[in-house]
Amino acid sequence: MPTVTNFSRELRSHLNPARPGHTFGVLAQRALGATGLRVGVIGVATAALNGACMNAVPDAEIRFTLGQALDMEVSLFDVSFAEGHGRALRQLGWAMEGRRAQAVVCLRVGITEDGHRDDSAEGIRAQVEAALNALGTGHVDIALWDRPAFTQLKADAPALQALAALKAEGKVTAWGVSADEADAVRAALEQTGAQVLSFPFNAFRQGAAAVFEDAQAKGVGLLARQPLDSGWLGGRYGVLSVLLDSRRRWSLAARLRRAGLQKAFERIVMRPNQRAQEAALAFVLSHHQVACAVAGVSRWQQVVANVDAARVTLEPGQVDAVKALWRDKLQRDPLPL
Repeated sequence: MPTVTNFSRELRSHLNPARPGHTFGVLAQRALGATGLRVGVIGVATAALNGACMNAVPDAEIRFTLGQALDMEVSLFDVSFAEGHGRALRQLGWAMEGRRAQAVVCLRVGITEDGHRDDSAEGIRAQVEAALNALGTGHVDIALWDRPAFTQLKADAPALQALAALKAEGKVTAWGVSADEADAVRAALEQTGAQVLSFPFNAFRQGAAAVFEDAQAKGVGLLARQPLDSGWLGGRYGVLSVLLDSRRRWSLAARLRRAGLQKAFERIVMRPNQRAQEAALAFVLSHHQVACAVAGVSRWQQVVANVDAARVTLEPGQVDAVKALWRDKLQRDPLPL
């Protein structure tokens, strides 16, 4: 069985059980707003682990990847029944066996296992109850209403009332909203009473930063999704890359533009012996209000690389230059998700 130290350049022997009394801080933690939860600054989004056909990941490999993440002090796992009929969610239940306290389960609700929206109070409750059964746990740490319509972002929305009731029953520790667009993130912050917000945020997508200070003042925890721009900011893809998942929707023009922006990003941040992935995650984590960068993975080596990357920092001038790149090239003409 491969081990972390086969792949990692920096994490040494922190997983070696033959060294009693020796512990190494692997991953820094941050408070998730005022929820009382603390999370590792790198999280795992499990959507890619739910792949089918050519992208299929065997169940045993999913469990190993999730277990490896727990070994490396990754705590937050983003799961949903809406992806792959909840395969990764069920495997997380196996991976957490005997170590539930190490995990912060972030469950997205609002889209059912068959892919239909159900934002009713009954539907939300049923989705949470089903997840508890699949995970083999009595509670989920975070429940997020997943990308509701903008007009539904009101405190009296049935979905949010259901989440608040589940919190009162002890089945949910904290609840909130997952949104894609910056204006929806703002509306969720100002109109719903959410305790946690989740949104895409990376060097190419910085609109949500406009709410960071206000969210911190309200004690709202912030989770940054897609910190690597679906892998592109990690330097893994190019114009001619074959993409078999939802990224197939990107046109050739969008790929060419991404490639040009990637070169501009790397000119700003790259140092000798540094990977683009490290700089991309460092940029996200340079925003101290963000508790966790939740990066998608499809294999255990990506978990290791992301945890390694969390040790990298950017100079303030580099951070400012990446912000300027977004303002000048992307704020008024964003890339497609």
